Amino acid sequence: MVNYSASIGHDSVVSRLCVIGPGAAVAGGCHLEEAAYLGAGAMVRERLRVGADSVTGMGAVVTRDVSAHRVALGVPARFKSKQDSGTGWLK
Repeated sequence: MVNYSASIGHDSVVSRLCVIGPGAAVAGGCHLEEAAYLGAGAMVRERLRVGADSVTGMGAVVTRDVSAHRVALGVPARFKSKQDSGTGWLK
């Protein structure tokens, strides 16, 4: 689902079940894997991969790849925790 005011750059791939929050921006050549979540106003720099079931917080600026099941927050985005793929709870 792509919310209002969100933008997706050229040659980017958005897999199924992804959520791109309002005002979020995905630069060109990025790959959002299955069920990735970008919070409102988050930005993903060019040619990066956002892993499956990962969460990028509101207003975060992603400057490097986010691995699967990770939570990334801040400017620049830092990895704060890992999600349990079975329960969805944070470790």
